[in-house]
Amino acid sequence: MRIVLVIGIVVVVLAGCTSTGSTSSVPTADPPMATGTPKTTVGPSPTPSVPAFSPAVASSTPAGPTLTTSPSPLPPVSPDPTATPMPSVPPPLDQARRMDAIGSSGTRFVLAGATTDAGDGSRDALAFWTSQDGVTWTEGSERSSGVATEFAFDPTGGGIAVGYEGAGAAVWATGDGIEWSRVPDQPALRPLDGEASIRLRHVARADGGYIAVGESGPWAVILMSTDGLTWSRSSATPSLTRVTLESIAGAQGGFVLTGHARSPWRNAIWYSADGAAWSEIRDVPQERGRYGNSGIVVSGPQGWLLKSQTYEGDGLWVSQDGEDWTFIAEPGDPADQIAALVPAPGRYVVVEPSGRCSSGVWTSPDARAWACAESAAESATAPDGLIYDWKFAASDRTIVGIRETGPPWIADLGD
Repeated sequence: MRIVLVIGIVVVVLAGCTSTGSTSSVPTADPPMATGTPKTTVGPSPTPSVPAFSPAVASSTPAGPTLTTSPSPLPPVSPDPTATPMPSVPPPLDQARRMDAIGSSGTRFVLAGATTDAGDGSRDALAFWTSQDGVTWTEGSERSSGVATEFAFDPTGGGIAVGYEGAGAAVWATGDGIEWSRVPDQPALRPLDGEASIRLRHVARADGGYIAVGESGPWAVILMSTDGLTWSRSSATPSLTRVTLESIAGAQGGFVLTGHARSPWRNAIWYSADGAAWSEIRDVPQERGRYGNSGIVVSGPQGWLLKSQTYEGDGLWVSQDGEDWTFIAEPGDPADQIAALVPAPGRYVVVEPSGRCSSGVWTSPDARAWACAESAAESATAPDGLIYDWKFAASDRTIVGIRETGPPWIADLGD
C-alpha cells in the first residue's frame, strides 16, 4: 500500500508539472454605489485648487490580474511563464467596480467610474481611465468622491466631466485628457436656499465655452463656464423655468437642448446662441404620426442631429442652425427604436438594432446617406440585451459601449 501511495503522488505531481494553462481572477462587481443622502448645504470642498490646463504625464499601467491556483495539499505548481492570461475585462478595467460615463476627444477615450484601487482604503473612489483603442486602458492618479455623468472636450484634447457628490454638483477638468483633477467647490455648484440638491447630468462645449445642465429637485439647472473652472448659474429663461432636460449638444453657432416642458406638458427643444438666452423651437415639422421632438441630440459635421420618440418608431431631424429642422428617414426600419446617437469625427453614428444591419451600427457623413458598419459586426459581438442601458463614445474608427459592470463593447466603424 505504501508503494502504491507513493507512486500515485509522484504521478499527480508529474501531471501537474506538465500543465501550461493559467487562469486570471476577475473581481466580482458589487452592487452600485448609493448616491448619498441629500443635504441642504454643501461646505467648501477639501480638494486643492485644480492646476491650470497643461499636459501631464500619464501614470504607469497597473499590473494585470493576479494568477491563482486552486487549494491543494500538493506543492503549488508554477505556471508557464509564456502563457498569456485572458481576462474577460481588459486590464486595468478589472479594477473598475462601476463604470458611470464614457467620452471621446476624437483620438482618446476616457472612462469614469468607481475603482477598487482607491489607495486610501475606501471602496468607491472616483477614478478615470484612458485608452486610444478601447482595448488597452490606463488608470489615472485622480482619486476623489462623487459620480461623473458626462464628458465634453475642446479641440486640443482638454475638457471636463460633470456630475455630483451628495447634494452638490461636481466638475473635473483635464488639460490633456489623461490626468484629471476636481474643480474647487464654488457657489454655483451648491444648492440655493430652498433647494435640496443640485446634480449635473449633461455637458456640451461650443466656441463660447461650456454649458452644463441638470436638475435641482424636479426642475432644470443650467450652469455656464468659459474655461470649465469657474461657473455661474444661468438666469432662468421664461420657457425654461419649469422643465426637465434630457440632453445638450454644442456646435458652431450655439447650443441645442432637449427635454420636457410643462403647462401644458410637451416634449420640447430649445436653442441658444450663447448659452444664456434660450428660445423654444415650436415649428419642428411632424411626420408620419410623430409626436413631439424630445430625445437625444448630438452635433456633427452638418450641424445637429435629433432623435425623437414616435408612435410608429423613432425619427431623426437635422438642423444646421439649431432653429430650422428637417425630418429625415431613420437608417433602419421605421418601426425600430434608435438606441443611441453618437458623435464621431467627421460623421454621425446611430446605434439601432435592426434586421437590415447585422451590426446595428450605422454611419453617415451628412445624416442623410447612411451605411451599415458591417465591420462592427465582424469585430465585436453585439452587447448583451442590445442596447438601451449602454453608454457610447466614438473615435474616428472605433465605437465603445459601457454599462455599469462588465467588459466594454468595442467595434470597428470602418472607413
